[in-house]
Parts: sequence; structure tokens; C-alpha cells
Amino acid sequence: MQGLVDFASQIGEVFSVLLPTFAYLAALGCFLFAAWGFWMQAQPHNPFRGQPWIPFVSLLLTGAFASFDKILSMALASGGSSLSASITSLSSYSPPSVSDASTLMGSTPGATLVNVVTLFQGFFQSFGAMCAFFALLTWRAR
Repeated sequence: MQGLVDFASQIGEVFSVLLPTFAYLAALGCFLFAAWGFWMQAQPHNPFRGQPWIPFVSLLLTGAFASFDKILSMALASGGSSLSASITSLSSYSPPSVSDASTLMGSTPGATLVNVVTLFQGFFQSFGAMCAFFALLTWRAR
């Protein structure tokens, strides 16, 4: 079991390194698209004829991607959590060691579930942030 916990922890760390990179690249891409869109609106062959709001939405999403950790923190606060998201530095999270099965198995099924979630907390947090990022990217693509 400890090998699975360590593997999930490493995957969570990889996600926590890739997420800021993807967020800043998406912010740069949205900014360049917005600048191109504003420039194209002054041209006679405007591809945004009838949809002049598209570059503005891209410019708005530039800020959303550049401050993605703040958006995650606001979403966590509105969900009732006191956690704060940060993509500026890696956390020093290390999963607890599972030396025997008695620490994983709780006295009730609910306690066992809480123990499993606690062991995989680093993975779940990073994976959830990546899901939120790709949901925002999918919304932008639509």
C-alpha cells in the first residue's frame, strides 16, 4: 500500500509543477489571441463580425489564468473550505506512512474512507486543480 501512496504522491507533485506552467501558457495564449482579435476588428475582413465580444472574453480569461490560484482559493472559500491554493511554490507535503493495515482500516466504513482520502490528499488536491484548469480551458474553447 505504501508504494501506491508514494506513487500517487509523486503524480500529485508532477501535477503541481505542470499546473502553473499550463496556467501561465494559457494566459499568454489568451492575451495574444485578444490582441490579435482587437487588431482584426479594425480590418475589413474581420472574422469576429457579429461577435465583437470574443476578444474581450479572451482578455478576461487572461486574468483568470494568470491568477488561477486566487480563483481556486475563492472557489474553495465559497465551498466552505478554509484552505488556500498557491501555485507559486511547491508544498512540502509528504503522505503519512502506512506501516500496517490497522492504520488504514477505520472502525467504520466512513473512517476508512477518511483515512484513504487523507493518504491520497496531495494527489486529490493537485488533480482537482488540474480538472478545474481544464474545465476553464474547455469553456474558453467553446
